Amino acid sequence: MKDFDFLHTSFDTDSRDKRSIETLPKVILVEDDQVLGRTIQKYLLKSLGFEVVYFDNPTSCIDYLDNLRSKEEEGAKNPFCLVSDISFEDSTVDGLLLVDLLTEKNYEFVSIVMTGFASIENAIM
Repeated sequence: MKDFDFLHTSFDTDSRDKRSIETLPKVILVEDDQVLGRTIQKYLLKSLGFEVVYFDNPTSCIDYLDNLRSKEEEGAKNPFCLVSDISFEDSTVDGLLLVDLLTEKNYEFVSIVMTGFASIENAIM
């Protein structure tokens, strides 16, 4: 099982020291609604102290992660939390396909896929 206990921890950002903040995995946020995306980014940073890298489309997210991986030391692991919208207006890739593509590329992450247009079929996945 992956070590993502940080997702289940209640944080008090005033009492955390710099070392614990640096050890938290990044949050990769993919949301095409820029107002919502920036709001989520600001909330996660200010309230919980997470470093959030925001993208407004899945292609930019994949390019960023692939570029980051190419600069890593051999064998280095950089786990992250992916927070993604389920659908994107101007893309052939949806949030579920993004999760599948990143899994196929052997990235170590947990995912949260969200939508404002819930359906029973998508909620049960």
